Amino acid sequence: EYYSGRDCDTFVTSTREETVDHIWTDSSLPLGMDSVEEFSVRWTGNIVAEEAGAYTIYTNVDDGLQLYIDGELVISDGGPHTPVESSASFNWEADSVHSIRMEYYNGELGGTMQLMWSTPFSGKTVIPEKNLTLTDEAAVDWIIGEDTIAAEGHIYWEDTATYTIVLESYDEDGTLVD
Repeated sequence: EYYSGRDCDTFVTSTREETVDHIWTDSSLPLGMDSVEEFSVRWTGNIVAEEAGAYTIYTNVDDGLQLYIDGELVISDGGPHTPVESSASFNWEADSVHSIRMEYYNGELGGTMQLMWSTPFSGKTVIPEKNLTLTDEAAVDWIIGEDTIAAEGHIYWEDTATYTIVLESYDEDGTLVD
């Protein structure tokens, strides 16, 4: 999810990203932005640890970031600064899945955001696509006006199943309205 401003509060657009490996410049702008300055990005999903053992998660950011793993804040980098690497280490079980949420911001000039790891069997590398998955959660706000209903937000699922959203309207007495 890409936002205007530093606080992930003015939504611009969203996309599914296979990896998190960005260096933004005036000639390589963030998605949906007309400038490389004053934007923020929120990534949510899961990290899949295939093997048991010691894992280290690394972030390389210019300007700032908060990284949550399994709901716990593990890296808090307030920035602003040129690219700086931070890390957090974990001991994970084989085939374990861990939620991840990153909230990144860039202030002035170019921006960098890279999410990497080292695993029990590999050195430091960008976390591969096969080890980053989406959550089953939906982030949608329904706006119900006098004669219209609109949705703001997005819904992502990993599989290709078909989903049906049903909206029902009830009057003050609890009777379904056609």
